[in-house]
Amino acid sequence: MTNLDNNVRTFITHNKGGKWELIKAPLTDVNGVQKKCFLEDGCSLHLHIYSSNGIFPPPYSQESAVGLIMAVGNIGRNL
Repeated sequence: MTNLDNNVRTFITHNKGGKWELIKAPLTDVNGVQKKCFLEDGCSLHLHIYSSNGIFPPPYSQESAVGLIMAVGNIGRNL
């Protein structure tokens, strides 16, 4: 794994690329366990957009579902 691989992070824009921000992590994981991952600590949500080994599906959304995306990801400082 290269140094670049260890520093990949997911950003989101709400104004067509004018400003990019890290994604706030959920307060709990899929099992309801509370997580302490805060943007001010450098921790955020990262989405697996591409999986070279094919185990993660790509994100899914539709234009008619404003504000909704389904994806696989992790929380932490990087992907």
